[in-house]
Order: sequence, then C-alpha cells, then structure tokens
Amino acid sequence: MKIKLADNAGFCFGVKRAIDIVKKEAKTKKLEIFGDLVHNPVVVDSLRKKGIKIVYKIDDITAENIVITAHNTDDKTKELLKKKANIIDTACPHVKHVHNTSKEMEKQGYQVLIIGKKEHIEVQGISGNLTNPIIILNKEDIIKNLDLVKNKKIGCVVQTTMNLEKTKKITEELKKLASEFWFENTICDATRKRQESAQKIAKEADIMLVIGGCNSSNTIELKKVCEKYTTTYHIESAEELKREWFEQVNFVGITAGASTPNISIKRVIEKINYFKLN
Repeated sequence: MKIKLADNAGFCFGVKRAIDIVKKEAKTKKLEIFGDLVHNPVVVDSLRKKGIKIVYKIDDITAENIVITAHNTDDKTKELLKKKANIIDTACPHVKHVHNTSKEMEKQGYQVLIIGKKEHIEVQGISGNLTNPIIILNKEDIIKNLDLVKNKKIGCVVQTTMNLEKTKKITEELKKLASEFWFENTICDATRKRQESAQKIAKEADIMLVIGGCNSSNTIELKKVCEKYTTTYHIESAEELKREWFEQVNFVGITAGASTPNISIKRVIEKINYFKLN
C-alpha cells in the first residue's frame, strides 16, 4: 500500500508565526490568549499544558498581556483589550491585508462584500470594522441580497481560507451584477497551494485522509476539494483511523490543514503502517 503526503500540508506561515511568538513571549511574560490561537485541538491543548490560559471573554482577562490570535479581531475589540492588558499581536499578515483592503473599499464608497463563513472568527473580525458589510457564501446569498448589489459599486474580499473554485464562481456572478467591481483575491497563497497539491493526489488515490481540526475552515475546504475525486475522511488524530478504511486500498493520499502540527501527521502515517504490518 502506497502512502503519499501532499507537498503542501501542515503549518502555514501565519500559524507557525503565531505559535512561535506565543512561545517566545511566554518565557518572560505572564500572558493569556483571547480565543483559540489556531483552529487545532492538539495545538490548543499543548499551549494549555504549558500553563497558558485561553479566555473567551474580555471580562475574564487576568494577565498583564493578552494575545490576539492568528485570525485577528476588529478594531473596537482591540481598543477594549488595550484597556485590560498589553496586546501581543500574532494576527496573520495576510488576514491584516484583508482588513486594510476592505476598509479602503468602504472609504472609497464601495459596498463591501465578504466571501466567507459568517460564523468564522476571521470574517467576524473583518466585518466588525465595516459599516454595512454583506457576507456571502454561495449564489443563494447573492440572490438574497440582490437589491444591495445589482447596479452598485461592489468591493469584494475573500476569507483567506476559502475554496478557490467556489470563489471564482461567486465572483463571476457578482461581476455581471455590479456597475463597478473591485475584486481583491485575498485567499492566501498557502491555501491555494494546499488545495492544488491535495487535488493532484486525490485524482490518483484510492482514499484521501485530511488531517486537521473539525473547526478549521481551511481543513474543511481541503476535504471538499478531495471528496470530488475519491473517498475522503476528515480526522483530527490517528486515534480516529479505522482499519476497514484500508482494506483493498493500494494508494492512500494524505493532506493536512494549515494549523495541523507535524506530530499529528507523523502519528497518522505510523498508524497506517501499523495496519499494513498487522
């Protein structure tokens, strides 16, 4: 049984940067993290085991320093956080670019549309800086907001972890409707490379394993990319693997989300090899 890991899998630049900053600052400072640093339970648990507290409400902050996560947050929340503690900013530069671009669009009189998931923390942060943003995820959402987009100046940004193909279809529809269309493709390069390399393997593999947090948007999108071509399983850890998945399978493809640590990938491969030998 052949096992192949996608060329682009695991930690992206923004996630690695955030984790490195927290580990470095925690050596000399008492700090807390405002929300999950990244969307991966293994990473979050490892930080907790180091004694780093994660808080989800501003009133619960007790440390002198508070960490803004890789997903960033809106300006109003940052001001409230500053009143409670010193800010350690680990927000991904790519996400900050989406914030700045969308604010500039609104400043220039465009109706801002965000292609993304309304409940996702990244999208909530972007929309929190805008007066009247429209969040869309599919063509149905465009129809619901038709009066607000048809024959209007539209500025459009994208959640950094969105599906490339899906985004293209949505923007093609918006371009037909808008009187003027300013589109900034803010899907980060790491997301694009992960989806492309996962797709390449999925076209050949008997099954694909996508490793990452169940709350990780980019991991969920990787699963959607792969399942178009082959049987695909989304798992958080090696413990979820089932021996029957690999019966009469000759080629196992593996990819992993941008916040999935190498140790999780390694353990999955080790367990598949165990199945092969036992």
